[in-house]
Amino acid sequence: MHPLRSRRVFRYTRHDLMELSSILETPASWAIGAVNVLWFLFVTAHGDTNNVETLIRFGANERVRIWKHGESWRLLTACFLHIGWLHLLWNTYMMFGWCQHVEGVLGTVKFLLAYLVSGIGASAISVLGHRTVSAGASGAGFGMIGVDLMIRYRVLGNWDLFFGDGYVQYVLKMVAFWILIGVFLIRGMDNFAHAGGLVFGLLAGYALSIPEDDRFRIPVLLVVIAVWIGTVLMSLTPKFARKPEDPGLV
Repeated sequence: MHPLRSRRVFRYTRHDLMELSSILETPASWAIGAVNVLWFLFVTAHGDTNNVETLIRFGANERVRIWKHGESWRLLTACFLHIGWLHLLWNTYMMFGWCQHVEGVLGTVKFLLAYLVSGIGASAISVLGHRTVSAGASGAGFGMIGVDLMIRYRVLGNWDLFFGDGYVQYVLKMVAFWILIGVFLIRGMDNFAHAGGLVFGLLAGYALSIPEDDRFRIPVLLVVIAVWIGTVLMSLTPKFARKPEDPGLV
């Protein structure tokens, strides 16, 4: 048989092309999902992700190490570390659609800015709020919900239409449901991170979705940046924290 005829013919289905298009259109969302999974596999190969010592070793959010040892990088690394398979799969599944939507609307650069602002801001609020070791992408995920709500506000044009919109009401009810679940039913959920991520997502979404020709765009961006930097700096010292466990740190 002729060698050219013996080659296998690869045919791409419509589904394959749609998947490829999705990756090309939202590369950062796919990259974040891949980093979450790969980092989890790496950590799992070196320890138990349900073990507190392992989590701290690989970048979990822990206020005493941030305060005493200056390990501020934990505010970022905690966003990509997960506690067990269920935590990883749930966070990745729940946030992926939000990430793709936000990246598709705002573009990759603005999406990454919003994601990092939300994730690091969530970690900072978590440090200020409690002493529990924490990790996970859910703070950034709540941030993407906040960004999505602000995108919806820009589309609708005013607050009356915004709060009367069926989609907005559904999302707000969903957020309220998960916060209530975290407060009253499920121990271990980092409600401070969730709330912090949502707030910074709302701020980032509002600022990044302002039209470029709007005269208030730069002032609003500067205010949001100042609030975010101020919150992060406050989290680096026990002076502003709620219930610091070591009186000697204050």
